[in-house]
Amino acid sequence: MKNRWIWQWLSCIVVVAVVSLSGQTKALSQSFKDVSQNHPFREIIQNMQVRGLINGYPDGSFRPDETISRQHVAHLLDKALALEAKTVAVIRYKDVPTNHPYSNAILKVSQAGIFSGDVNGNFNPNAPITRVQMAKVLDLAFELNIKSFSHYRDVGKNNWGFLHIQALNSNGITVGNKGYFKPNEPVTRAHYAAFLHRALKMPKVPIPNPNLPPTKEEILNLVYRLPVTVETTINNSKLQSSPFSAVRTELLETATQPLVDSDLKNYYANMCTYCDMGLFPSLADETDYRFEILENTPNLVRIRTVSFDAPLEDAVYLEYGFEKQSVKWKLSIFDWDHVGAGSFDLTKEEALQIVGNEYASYASSPVRVTFLNTKYADVYDPYTDQDYRRLVYRMQVETEEGSFNTFFYPHSGLFDQE
Repeated sequence: MKNRWIWQWLSCIVVVAVVSLSGQTKALSQSFKDVSQNHPFREIIQNMQVRGLINGYPDGSFRPDETISRQHVAHLLDKALALEAKTVAVIRYKDVPTNHPYSNAILKVSQAGIFSGDVNGNFNPNAPITRVQMAKVLDLAFELNIKSFSHYRDVGKNNWGFLHIQALNSNGITVGNKGYFKPNEPVTRAHYAAFLHRALKMPKVPIPNPNLPPTKEEILNLVYRLPVTVETTINNSKLQSSPFSAVRTELLETATQPLVDSDLKNYYANMCTYCDMGLFPSLADETDYRFEILENTPNLVRIRTVSFDAPLEDAVYLEYGFEKQSVKWKLSIFDWDHVGAGSFDLTKEEALQIVGNEYASYASSPVRVTFLNTKYADVYDPYTDQDYRRLVYRMQVETEEGSFNTFFYPHSGLFDQE
């Protein structure tokens, strides 16, 4: 069981042993000579040094731009989380002998499920940790809840680290760079200090009580994690041309048997691997505007929300159900309804936020959205084969690339440039 007692550890920080990103154990009381006054992470690095979580090299340097290895990340997390070694299921890697200086830390983070080795049974202790690997270990170490999705141009849903990256982003641990996450780039010592510092500052997450209904934050985590996990499992199997029988067992880990053997089986038989669409509608910030908990018990959850970007359907009303089986939550219901003659009736304030969030996800500098005026337009609804007179919000969007006007349709959450 992973630790959640990091908060107890923080209160006792004065007794924690000094941890070094470099493997050195000599603490430095002065500023690092290679971390300048205007370094973007200077304050964070100093704070982590004062806490005893990092120090530098004997020459007084920190070497912020050097990469950090997997063994040093394991060492840091072991100390930060105060992990305890388990007496069973001892994990041994071919390249981590018992006399390795970090063998104990590597063992504990592996037993906690935070780290794993490669298919050959190696841990690769000296290899630099990549940004996507960093996202995984921090997501697992701090048991993060995903609160929303953000768009990265270089990380699609089928990326094995997609959910881990979204977990870090939605908790403010990372924000990417100009719309890119750069998942395969190695993490520098300065950046890892910043990532861990932000993770340690997060508010305490209470241990879920299995006898109580899940909180809204826990429900949102189910909404964001399980459908993506199910869809990724299906896509990976289909791309390998595997029969449904080969993927069924894996799907039963995250979806209930009735759902697997009906909707998911039918979808698998007819899905198109070359089409730019998925099984589940995309979600970004929709749950901030329309989110209704229809049922919430310790073992059953059902919610209703909306999606502004469903495959082939544009905007839809979306329903998910989840069922707990043997202490594990699984996707049990998935359904959507066309907006049709109905309307989301999004307010001006919501429209400003939706447009701003969308453009901000691609921008590297602040985005400004200003409401201009309203107008009406005849919008064709293919599901009722009728034109409807709809309210339209007109807005001005200012980004680093220029200024332009946008039409926003509050009945569907969609918008386009004027």
